[in-house]
Amino acid sequence: MKLLQDVNWKDRQVKPDPDQSAFVTHKKNFKKKKFPCNFCRSSAHFSRDCPSKPKSSFVRQRPIPQKNALVAAFMVSASDTTWLVDSAASGHMTGRKDWLTNSSTANSGQTVLLANGQQLTTAESGDVHIVFDGNDEEMVISNVSYVPDLNVNLLSVDALVKKGHEVIFNRNGCHIYRADRRSSPILTAKNSCGVFKLEKSSLIASSAGQCGSQDLWHKRTGHLNGHSMKLLRDGIARGITFKEEKFQPCESCIQGKQARPKFPCKSKTVADNLLDLIHADLCGPMEVASISGARYMLTCVDDHSRKVFCFFLNQKSETVDVLKDFINSVEAETERRLKKFRSDNGTEFVNRQLKNFFKSKGIKHEVSCVETPQQNGLVERYHRQILERARSMMTDAGAAKKMWAEAVNTAVYLINRSPARKIPGKTPEEIWSGHKVDLSHLRVFGCKAYVKVLNANRRKLDSKSEPFVFVGYSETSKGYRLLDSNYKLRISRDVVFIEDNFPWRINVQEEKYPAKFLLDDSSANVKEVDSYVEDIPPSNPSSPASSDHPEPDDDDDEEPPFPMVMTYDQSSKKLLEESQAPENSASFVA
Repeated sequence: MKLLQDVNWKDRQVKPDPDQSAFVTHKKNFKKKKFPCNFCRSSAHFSRDCPSKPKSSFVRQRPIPQKNALVAAFMVSASDTTWLVDSAASGHMTGRKDWLTNSSTANSGQTVLLANGQQLTTAESGDVHIVFDGNDEEMVISNVSYVPDLNVNLLSVDALVKKGHEVIFNRNGCHIYRADRRSSPILTAKNSCGVFKLEKSSLIASSAGQCGSQDLWHKRTGHLNGHSMKLLRDGIARGITFKEEKFQPCESCIQGKQARPKFPCKSKTVADNLLDLIHADLCGPMEVASISGARYMLTCVDDHSRKVFCFFLNQKSETVDVLKDFINSVEAETERRLKKFRSDNGTEFVNRQLKNFFKSKGIKHEVSCVETPQQNGLVERYHRQILERARSMMTDAGAAKKMWAEAVNTAVYLINRSPARKIPGKTPEEIWSGHKVDLSHLRVFGCKAYVKVLNANRRKLDSKSEPFVFVGYSETSKGYRLLDSNYKLRISRDVVFIEDNFPWRINVQEEKYPAKFLLDDSSANVKEVDSYVEDIPPSNPSSPASSDHPEPDDDDDEEPPFPMVMTYDQSSKKLLEESQAPENSASFVA
């Protein structure tokens, strides 16, 4: 009966009687769906039975990421000073380790894959300062990887584009533009055998602040210590770059700075604002008078900024007038009032004139006890630092003792732009003026310099430059102070410096300094330059009137630079005696 009812249901498509449903069998074919294995993607087995399954499902080994840089291998002949523009390089690369500045090993150990299958490893990275042919501007290529055994220098197109530059290739070459493309290309690489080359220039303008050696910057900064030089390079100032090397002992520093070990002293606080406290002291008389006749050095130090102001005096009696002018000047510049003035108990500071002046200005005058210089120790310590820097520069340049005022003048200018312990992270000039200092204009004291002759004072066949001696920085103009053979001061910005040539070193042991000297050994006569040289008196090296670069400070009562030593005879001796006479003192830089 079951079979008959099954047939009737299938043929007639009639629903079975509910009363007989107990005898009806509904047969269904279930097919088990097979899912692929999660490990090998095979449907023949489950994941738990996969032979490729790791031993432990809870431990997954991830590959260590490694940055690979693909660079093209070129079958061209290129020197180690040639840069190739490479669109396949992931970053700038060089094989010249001596080019790197501000180097770091943070990105070392990366693999560089060459087109021929060879693998190299980066050692360190840094910046490269370079001047290319056809471009007078010095360029800084940042994040350049040093790859040993790499025989070419690669300029990465990818790195240039990421920094906002635009790179265009055409049949005329490879042109690199800035992001705005409003100007001409900053670089143009020539097409040579299918490769775009950039050649490094062999001539770099000496007037630019290019990267120099550590010893050269040590001299440029007035024989500054190594720790302070690193602080300037690492962010306190701009325009100073050098490769860190082992600091070699400087004999000029030893002769100019050697001192007894310091005595322990208690740390002191710093004033809260500018002109809250001024320290002052008078140093002298010096054993040798300057050419202008000065024998005393008046030094004032602001306690908050640690900025130094220095003045040269012929007599102690000039102290009162100089201090009055100084206080009125700094109060007008800072728009603040001086609160305290601290000095020793000398009569140049303790007198009726200054007492009445301080009383009228509301200034509190603090004096130290008799024979107790420790109570005025800040300015005493600055006296030592100033004279040490001056002696070091004089020794290095071969100057005589009469040059002390000019050396002190330059030393004060450099101290105001050097780090101070009580003001970490800044320089005194930055705190005083509010602007970060730029040291790219610094040059070695007493070196030889060539100044371009003005077109109005030069004939067609005359030399375009004349030799001078670098003696300091101008306060009133954006230029350098230079001295010619007639003691005439020249302010100019068109200067090329020879920083390893010091004319004052000639016959320095005999101290033969004629009143008129030659700057060129090959010249028999000295050309007069009075027609274009302006006799400008030097200005205060720490004058508050100006502090922006490159307007360094000079002193109002500064002596003229010391003459160079060439030959000494009776005529030279006569010129020297005449120049030192009071009636002829106007011919010198006073």
